[in-house]
Amino acid sequence: MPANSRVKGLPAQHKMQPGPCSGSSLSLVACFALQSSCKHSPLITLKITLKNLGDIIMTLAYWCVLAAIVLPYLSTSLAKFQGGFGPKQNHNPREFLETLQGSRKRAHWAQQNGFEVTPAFAAAVIIAHLAATSPQGTIDGIALAFVVSRILFTLCYVADWASARTLVWAFGMGCIVALFVGVGG
Repeated sequence: MPANSRVKGLPAQHKMQPGPCSGSSLSLVACFALQSSCKHSPLITLKITLKNLGDIIMTLAYWCVLAAIVLPYLSTSLAKFQGGFGPKQNHNPREFLETLQGSRKRAHWAQQNGFEVTPAFAAAVIIAHLAATSPQGTIDGIALAFVVSRILFTLCYVADWASARTLVWAFGMGCIVALFVGVGG
């Protein structure tokens, strides 16, 4: 982007220009300062950097994120396809799922819980990699433990083992916290 070029959607007094981001030891992806001639607008600097841009690989922890994304769909398969779900019910599957009882209803709830926790897990894995909160082997192990905890959580939920489910859920949340803050390795 040329210096002092106007950004579409910003008032004329706002301009993007190369900012004061040089000198970093990290690979520079983008760096611009949004400057305003308005006396009430402070200088805002956006600095996006990635360390060792050419060395990004798919670690076991990243693959665990994919597993965590897929697991809720296995739960909904348990809920829907143990009989009673067909083309007619597919017109309004949420209404159908609300009519379920017993283990099928709990499988649906396990799916919903999976969708709730997966974003936090994905963020924790990404942050653990970027911030190097622990050695890579430790990050991979914690991520794998989380995926195992989600499988056990689903089994406990479907079987209606409430106390065990709560313990497994707490363990999974502990994995997320450990990824964020790091543990010795």
